[in-house]
Amino acid sequence: MELGEVTTVDWGGASRRAFAITHAGDLPHERPPERGTLEALIANAKENGLPEFYRQFLDGIRDEPQDDNFRSGLLVVGHRESSGPPGIGVARLSRADAAKRELRSFAAVVYRERACLVRVEELPEAEEGHCQLNQTVRHVLGIPGRLCYGATVELFPVRRRQRPFPFVEPRPLCLPLFRPSYLDAENNSCVLDSRNIALLGIEAGQYVRLRVVRPDSENRYEVHNCSLRVFPGSSSEVWRGPDRITYPREHEIYVDAYGRRELGIHRHSEGMPVTVTADVGQLFLGRLVFYAGTLLLSLVALAPLRSVVGIVPSISLGLVVTVLVTLFDLRSRVQY
Repeated sequence: MELGEVTTVDWGGASRRAFAITHAGDLPHERPPERGTLEALIANAKENGLPEFYRQFLDGIRDEPQDDNFRSGLLVVGHRESSGPPGIGVARLSRADAAKRELRSFAAVVYRERACLVRVEELPEAEEGHCQLNQTVRHVLGIPGRLCYGATVELFPVRRRQRPFPFVEPRPLCLPLFRPSYLDAENNSCVLDSRNIALLGIEAGQYVRLRVVRPDSENRYEVHNCSLRVFPGSSSEVWRGPDRITYPREHEIYVDAYGRRELGIHRHSEGMPVTVTADVGQLFLGRLVFYAGTLLLSLVALAPLRSVVGIVPSISLGLVVTVLVTLFDLRSRVQY
């Protein structure tokens, strides 16, 4: 071991000395620190007022496997620039890393037994061994802060992705799952903050579709989904541990025992990442009377054309008009 150059930095209005310890040779892989060394690092980080997110990262090292699998996987870095619609979980990595893991359009990104469904983007310029995750995914996985401080994740291909409604891709939200208030525990529903309900383009009492990725008996990840009515909750506060917190929180979703069973989640699990979207199929059925009225009006308006082009073409034109109105209506409600 070699002690690097000592430098003086200004932190929080006070001068601190900083230095680096380097190893003279190349190590085959990272090794877990000795327990005493780790505890000293955590104590000194707290004593010297280092960022809370960095202290959380040090605390998390306690839970890492203390063997050759220590901090294995891809090193997490933040997105350098935002691309695509907001709310979608995105993982960017090199083509070599994607090919090695047989990834396609979607994957499960796993961090400490939490798995989140993400869209995969292969970047030719991405550095091998690194994975860019946007803030939405890092938050729901429990990787806090704008900086990642050396967190590592693994990506797996997924099966049975739900087919979307044709030509309509609703805005998703990635949120951690928690148990609802006892007043909302047996309603076969889920609870969201009213602002998130509006953000999804729906109203209280309408349906949302929940998706989670879970490993099967062969440790292959599958997408499980269910459709539930959504409400803003029946309480303003709930107990969580010894504290009483605001309910519902904007950055959480609350699912009762029925929804957990449908998603294949243990009834006592908390913090599981869930992708939430408006259920476009149910929204379509709920507005079916409106679309039927549109079809009837279009057929009446196009009735004079029957004598010119015939019955079949005029009916076909009415159907085309109704389909276009339906798509524009749904997209305007639930898309970006």
